[in-house]
Amino acid sequence: MKSMLGMCFNWKVLVGLGAVAVTLFAVAPGYGLAALPLLLFAACPLSMVAMMFAMKGGMGAMRGHKEETSPESSEVLRARLAALREEELELDRRLSQPVAPLEIPVPSVRAAASSPESAR
Repeated sequence: MKSMLGMCFNWKVLVGLGAVAVTLFAVAPGYGLAALPLLLFAACPLSMVAMMFAMKGGMGAMRGHKEETSPESSEVLRARLAALREEELELDRRLSQPVAPLEIPVPSVRAAASSPESAR
């Protein structure tokens, strides 16, 4: 991939379009001249498609790669899992305990009537 005139083109696409242009000029020069603007216009979208396929192939290779785990890391994960199970049991135990109802003090009607704010 090279940067030409501030745009990125896939060199394989440019070589392919050049081969198509040379073939058109060799077989039918009239059609080659007519197709030249279309070939120039198609270079950018075709380059993008080629880059997408190239990146998709790279991602597929990354998905197929499996990380090797050392015995130490699996032991650490097992210990962490055991701690999480203990925490889950503790939370279940706490949730099963009854909760005392909240007592909210309610002002009496006499106290509200005698307050200076209600006189206004």
